[in-house]
Amino acid sequence: MTVRAAIYARRSTDEHQVESLDTQLDNARRYALKRGYSLDMAHEFTDTASRAEFAPHRRRGFAALRDAALAGQFDVVIVRDDSRLGGDMLRVATFAQELTDAGVKILFYSTGDEMVLDNEMTRLVAVMRGFASESERRRIASRTRESVERKARRGLVAGGAVYGYRNVPAADGAGRVREVDPEQAAIVREIFERYADGEGLRTVAKDLTERGITPPRVRKDGLGAWAPAAIHAMLRRPLYVGRIEWGHTHKTYKAGTKVRTKTHAHEVVVVDAPHLRIVPEELWQAVQARIERNERHSTDGGRPTSYLLSGILRCGECGGPLSVVNGKKGYDPIKVYTCCRRRDRGGQVCASTLRRQVETVDTAVLAWVSREVMTEELLGRLLAALRGRLEARAKSQGDEVEALERQAAKLRAEVDRFAELALEAPAEARGVFFAKVGERQKELTALEARLRTAKTVPAAMDLEVRRLEVDARRRLEELREAIGRNPVEARRFIQKLFPNGLTATPLPTPGERRMRLVGVSAPGRLFGIELGNSASPAGFETLRHPQNAAFSLDLARVASARMGFAA
Repeated sequence: MTVRAAIYARRSTDEHQVESLDTQLDNARRYALKRGYSLDMAHEFTDTASRAEFAPHRRRGFAALRDAALAGQFDVVIVRDDSRLGGDMLRVATFAQELTDAGVKILFYSTGDEMVLDNEMTRLVAVMRGFASESERRRIASRTRESVERKARRGLVAGGAVYGYRNVPAADGAGRVREVDPEQAAIVREIFERYADGEGLRTVAKDLTERGITPPRVRKDGLGAWAPAAIHAMLRRPLYVGRIEWGHTHKTYKAGTKVRTKTHAHEVVVVDAPHLRIVPEELWQAVQARIERNERHSTDGGRPTSYLLSGILRCGECGGPLSVVNGKKGYDPIKVYTCCRRRDRGGQVCASTLRRQVETVDTAVLAWVSREVMTEELLGRLLAALRGRLEARAKSQGDEVEALERQAAKLRAEVDRFAELALEAPAEARGVFFAKVGERQKELTALEARLRTAKTVPAAMDLEVRRLEVDARRRLEELREAIGRNPVEARRFIQKLFPNGLTATPLPTPGERRMRLVGVSAPGRLFGIELGNSASPAGFETLRHPQNAAFSLDLARVASARMGFAA
């Protein structure tokens, strides 16, 4: 019976990786092929997550691997080593036990070992291995935090640069200290004074940007813009009144994920540094009082946006997101989409003044999706393209079967020949021939496993296509109902359909200004059909809206169709 293998690879974002995801996948594939395991690309799972994160919502590949394993879709999981599963020993052990109970083995290609949990001793070894890994991680984190805390208590720089100060070498050469930057300090005082006088964060940010004042951070794209959020953070920074505070938060692990939590007040390091004061105490208190008043009266509960395209639309001028603001149509108040960067940072950051009514844009997008995507015609073409690709793959499998059978026949002949030579040879020389027999037999066993897999692929592909057809048609009906019924679901579908968003640019037209939206759609993702960008069957013509030539859908690619229309 052919062993069905899955692969899991993880790259950590906060450590220097010895192996990239591609390298891990390649090594795991070679490991599987050497042992004659069958591989399916649908069972290759990857994650890019910070060290030891285990929460399913942060490691979707891991969650999908677990679900597929418990559903019996494969027999073994191949990973580099146990560190790729995570650094939380309890959760790794629980996961491993779940897979073992489901009859799925965990294999490490780096050592060739298997994670065995069939008795008390093997379970203890697995837990102790995880304990050692997690213990070392926590020791490193503890030593790092203690080192930074010592710097903070001595008044040394325990972090990065802070606007208003320069980091310079300490007199004793042991680290770096801060000194006031007079030019930046004047800007800090101006910000505090203007906010205390009642000006808003956006007003101050726009003015500083328009005056060409260098912000705390300059983006990689060269946009030197002040952000309201950065100014708000400055207004809460106690360093500006000569008080070094360190350790208000610390990182810990909850539910397998690294999170930042508040530290108890008595654990916060506080060091008086009057030589670093920039803002007078009275001004500081006035600003803090206004911030507290605003926070008490704030009604923002952190609710998700209720607008269909907020965050999905991108400005064609600066690349920033479009958000919803209040506008007017005549004397009537309306909601409009507009560039978030221009609104928050001013015209020097983005020159676009495009504003378009939310209802108009949303209606146009949903109409386009219903007319051009939610159709039996498009679904039929997607399925035809998928079937054509799988048939081509099946044909290549047929060619491979012939080649494998020739290789297998050759190896069988060599096994027989070396066996005959071993029987005819003197006793002292037979060992060499028996070794040759063993080598050829091992190669033959692996080759026969590949041959069995190759012979079953066409039938499996046909079965999978039929299953996809049923699922896709059911999905089409669900999407049609959800888009008209539930705005939240409609937004989720639009995000999936346009994974890279939609770009909004002004469209020159007589009369009122209009917005042109351009994006690359992936309709296959909606129906559970992933074709990739290489699918380009013949016969896909450009479709145009009957009343407006600005609406267009270029279906030169099925799974990655380019779309553009005006609203």
